[in-house]
Amino acid sequence: MDLDSRYELLELIGKGSFAKVYRARDKELGREVAIKQIHEQYLDDPKQLERFWQEAQLLASLSHPNIVTIYDLHRERGWVIMELMQASLGQRFGNRQMPIASVRTTLAHGLRAMKYLHSCGIVHGDIKPSNLMIDSPRRIKIGDFGLARRVSDDDGS
Repeated sequence: MDLDSRYELLELIGKGSFAKVYRARDKELGREVAIKQIHEQYLDDPKQLERFWQEAQLLASLSHPNIVTIYDLHRERGWVIMELMQASLGQRFGNRQMPIASVRTTLAHGLRAMKYLHSCGIVHGDIKPSNLMIDSPRRIKIGDFGLARRVSDDDGS
């Protein structure tokens, strides 16, 4: 099954300086997914493509209930297919005050994920409300690993 017949792009749900994210339908598996697509101007830029693929490979190497799951990637399209989240904390709460129960959940889940990342020798490098994703009312996941990096013992990290 080729990409055009497998995935149906449903709506644009996010856009940044490097990529856009679509809500899409995986017709083969019958589920909704998120497709992160690198902007076209970067498809011919080896340095930017390498950064994009390194982010995907790093994310694919992780397995934790509070980290967004990657399902697949398609280099020719500049696509990374991932688990679809409901919203980011930034989208959900904006400038409004979060309920204390949400603050507790966010801190607990975020800290568990960061502890796991650090045990794997990885620093996320960009923890902020727009990168803390809401999976369900009671689960937060860290996403967007574009600035993440592996650290070595001599980095002092």
